[in-house]
Amino acid sequence: MPAVQIPVLMVANSASVDEYGNLTIQQGGWDRAAPVSLPCTFNAAVVGLAVFEDSEVSAQQVLRLTISDLAGTEPWFATSTLVHDRNEPAVPGVLRRAGFAVPFTFAAMKAAVARVSASHDGAELASCTFLIQNVVADAAPARRSRRKAPAEN
Repeated sequence: MPAVQIPVLMVANSASVDEYGNLTIQQGGWDRAAPVSLPCTFNAAVVGLAVFEDSEVSAQQVLRLTISDLAGTEPWFATSTLVHDRNEPAVPGVLRRAGFAVPFTFAAMKAAVARVSASHDGAELASCTFLIQNVVADAAPARRSRRKAPAEN
């Protein structure tokens, strides 16, 4: 079992972590983004919950966060962040955990499926995906009216 696990990973419009490690998430967990037009600049946050083994509680863990195309061939955003538990466990047997929220910005050039990945020591711990939708190109074609044109006199 890895020293740290990521049971929750999502994308949100914005998020923060307070001094006690509590997460505040605004409009999180979405599976698609529909910008007014493409290309565009995305500003949002990767949000997650790290769970620690007892032996790793005092150590700071470095997570690598990457956003890319679905195949992972085009990295659009990458960063590292430190996560660590700031609290004593509530009771024995309760897993130690810490929330993390990392803002990101990247240029979306076209409609695609984006993949968010969280890794530690080279091993992927969690991932999630979301659709970058081209609203104009993906819109349903206009429906033709079934009404007959008025007869000319």
